[in-house]
Amino acid sequence: MPERPIFTLNDELRPWQAGLTVQELLHELDPAMPIAVVRIDGDHIARKDWSTRAIAAGEQVRVVYIIAGG
Repeated sequence: MPERPIFTLNDELRPWQAGLTVQELLHELDPAMPIAVVRIDGDHIARKDWSTRAIAAGEQVRVVYIIAGG
């Protein structure tokens, strides 16, 4: 049986699914956290590109949420 493709999210392996966009991933992770910084393989992904930037198998994704406090 062939291995299932994966990608890395914040140093954890996750199963990859074709067509998964950055926006969809963020919604899966926490739809209530609208402000984040996203890097894929070290490159910053602009918020305007989240809905069209698909995550490829084997890529390393880093998501950091920006939280304001008071």
